[in-house]
Amino acid sequence: TLGALAGIRLLTKAKLINAELKYPQDYLYLGGAAIVDAGVSATIGVTALLSSGIVAQQAGLQNLLQWWQGDLLGIILITPLILVWRRTALFSIDRNRVIEAIACFGLAFLAGQVIFLGWFHDTFGAIAKGFIMFIFVAWSAVRFGRHGALLVIGMIAVQALLGAVRNVGYFAADIAGTGLVNYWIFMLVLTVTGIMLALIVNTLKLSEQRLALLSFGMNRMHDTACLTNENARLLYVNDEACKALKYARNELLNLSVSDIDTIYSIDLWQEHWQALKANGSMTFESIHKTRDGRIFPVEVSANYFEYGGIGYNLALARDISERKRAEQREQSRNRVLELLTQGVALKDILEVIVRTVEQEAPYMCCSILLMDDEGKHLLHGAAPSLPDFFNAAVHGGRIGMSVGSCGTAAFTGERVIVEDIQAHPYWADYKGLAARAALSACWSEPVKNVSGQVLGTFAVYYHDIKAPSKTDIQLITRMSHLAAIAIERSRINEELQLATLVYQNSSEAMVVTDADGCIITVNPAFTALTGYTRQEVIGRHITLFSSGYQDKAAYQAMLQELSTVGHWQGELWNRRKSGEIYAEWLAVNTIYNEAGLPHRRVTLISDISKMKESKELIWRQANFDPLTGLPNRRMFHERLHQEIKTAKRAGLPLALLFIDLDHFKEVNDTLGHGMGDLLLKEAALRLSQCVRETDSVSRLGGDEFTIILSRLDSADCVERISRDILQKLAEPFQLGIETAYVSASIGITLYPADAGELETLIKNA
Repeated sequence: TLGALAGIRLLTKAKLINAELKYPQDYLYLGGAAIVDAGVSATIGVTALLSSGIVAQQAGLQNLLQWWQGDLLGIILITPLILVWRRTALFSIDRNRVIEAIACFGLAFLAGQVIFLGWFHDTFGAIAKGFIMFIFVAWSAVRFGRHGALLVIGMIAVQALLGAVRNVGYFAADIAGTGLVNYWIFMLVLTVTGIMLALIVNTLKLSEQRLALLSFGMNRMHDTACLTNENARLLYVNDEACKALKYARNELLNLSVSDIDTIYSIDLWQEHWQALKANGSMTFESIHKTRDGRIFPVEVSANYFEYGGIGYNLALARDISERKRAEQREQSRNRVLELLTQGVALKDILEVIVRTVEQEAPYMCCSILLMDDEGKHLLHGAAPSLPDFFNAAVHGGRIGMSVGSCGTAAFTGERVIVEDIQAHPYWADYKGLAARAALSACWSEPVKNVSGQVLGTFAVYYHDIKAPSKTDIQLITRMSHLAAIAIERSRINEELQLATLVYQNSSEAMVVTDADGCIITVNPAFTALTGYTRQEVIGRHITLFSSGYQDKAAYQAMLQELSTVGHWQGELWNRRKSGEIYAEWLAVNTIYNEAGLPHRRVTLISDISKMKESKELIWRQANFDPLTGLPNRRMFHERLHQEIKTAKRAGLPLALLFIDLDHFKEVNDTLGHGMGDLLLKEAALRLSQCVRETDSVSRLGGDEFTIILSRLDSADCVERISRDILQKLAEPFQLGIETAYVSASIGITLYPADAGELETLIKNA
């Protein structure tokens, strides 16, 4: 037995048998090993006995046979008993079978005592035969498995051996007559029969358990499972198949594949079967049909196998209706977004959305209404399946409480569900219109943008009284969101198109830069202003146009204001592509990103060169004499006022000279006003040459001039300058081919010696 156990250990490691002896083949392997092991053991033992002279040569063969028989029976019986009963936890008796177990083992014991130990021999001796014990072995094997069979077999072996030893019972004369050969044959046959029967029953039970577990698992699946043969007959279906196809199990088992699958006809099935047989497994999409005629898409995983030389197909089918709807919704969404990028009209895009819903749910009639600019009325957007008279009637309808489903939904911003139009107060004023259009139910979902603003409504109409399902609510919610995207994008596109038109056609130059001042784009007006094309400036820094007129401090102040308040406006001098310097007025505004950081800067540029020239001209005309270019009377008074203040502050005197040209009237009368003007211009030039740059020469009008001599160190220099003036003006004036002579009279007054006020000073001069 120890040798057999060691052999089983080796066979178990080699994975040839199960150490718990669960299957018939395990016992067959054990039997083969027992024959070999017993033969080797008997040969070695008898050889040792012969060598030692304990056994005579003549008795060697008989001893070899008896030794082999004993070892073989021990291995065949004792080894399984040890292997099986070492796992007592695996042996349990159901409560309902306790009485049966007591009866089985008790009757087997009593029968053994009667047959093998001679109990009640006078009464049962004639019928006490050994074959009766096969009944109890079979009973225990079938009902109590390996443990019960081995328990009964072991008990019988002990009883029979005791009877033979005591010379009573069924094997009373066996020791003397055959040397226990009959006992050995009986126990060998009984043991092998009982254990094999128990193992076969155990195998069947395990198979039943596996089948029950497999069936349980199949019935818990959310996928349809069908077993078919080559003729497309359904041999097995799980609970989900019955539920999905709406058939009873016995009804399905009387159908073929073509009855539940709309694609596979008999001819196509044979092609499919051959392909499946060649590939072993296939995954594909098909269409299943329920008992009531509804069809739905499925994904099928078909698996081919053979059992008993017959081919089978185990097909697992999953309902992919939701996946198909999701794919369709994604395609619709992508289609809508594609139409938006292509600039397709909003009306056409909304119609695509409506038809998508009606294709997915043919029992629905959909409508999209748009909020007007004032937010008080709903306008027709898209409703291809509703009658024209109905669409015309609801177009321009006001929003408010109890104004139909859509008017109320747009007013409240909440979903409105009316299951029965004729009975609902919201439709009190529109019952006739709905009845004429054969509409019985209406659900309306407000279409909102991301900020919650109502853009319109998405409505679903039914010809029957109907309450929405969860799927219906999800559908209209998704489609209202898609409609919101379409409406919002369309409006944004319109605004962008308008902004682009303004940008491209604006007379003001525009520049868009990043936060660091690198140019991103410019408009045509910018090119007209600066001479730079868009391609020449993109990617360049805004300082490309700097003229150098402004110092760094001015630019730093501008950047500081931009960084603190985000905008700046002011005047700058910049340079055109030609090199020309010009004045411009800039208005810079900052666009911030979601993080609150500067993202873009938009600059509006106006050329103010001509405006500045006009202002300069007006200023010069107001303050300077147009003939001589000298300051006029107005500018003279302003400069004198300033110089008096300066002299007072510095404590230095100033002198005011009034100069009249003598005989100028005779020159004007004799030579003409043109020559007179030439003389005045020459006189102004001579006067300017007689004074310092800090002094001011003015013409008051006619032949009157003034000179302000400021910051005088002493009054002596006034006399010198006056003499120079008289001398210069006394020189002849060459007026074309004519020569003229004039002289001058000078009035002089000093500040503060002669007067301290401007008016007095002028009068004195």
